[in-house]
Amino acid sequence: TSPTVVVAKTLDFDDANRKTFDLVYKMVLSVTDGEHVTNTTVEVNVTDINEYDPVFDKTDIAVNIKEDTSPGTVATLSASDKDRNTGALTFKLLTKNVPFAMKDATSGEVVLKNKIDLEAQKPAKYTLEVEVSDKGVFSTRTSKTTVTVTVADVNDNQPKFDKNAPYS
Repeated sequence: TSPTVVVAKTLDFDDANRKTFDLVYKMVLSVTDGEHVTNTTVEVNVTDINEYDPVFDKTDIAVNIKEDTSPGTVATLSASDKDRNTGALTFKLLTKNVPFAMKDATSGEVVLKNKIDLEAQKPAKYTLEVEVSDKGVFSTRTSKTTVTVTVADVNDNQPKFDKNAPYS
């Protein structure tokens, strides 16, 4: 008959208590016919799977800026992943046609591209959908969060007289 090796407990590549990056089990198997013994070494390499989604440290983020805010960072998002072997997380702004962008794919920084002039453009509130992705070996997993940016009006225009309006 052929021998069978059975796993006695769940193997978790992402066990936080494990100190090494590889998960290898080595065992010596012995077989005997009652008189002779033969040994062989079996090595089992456990391959990581990407079973966890990355998670934003905060969700549904609210940011308040003034309309005269200079272009630059308005929020910094962070995320983590319980998988040990998924590489750097990447961030992507999914919302289109807004005056915001991601500074780059890895910093998590949401930046204002241009000053906002509420008298020339609306809205005063932007809802941005941001996605974070891991880089699993066999698959990619993602999560999303919402960043709501509220733009406050500032008194940046002088009053004007309307020459055609009736005054009393």
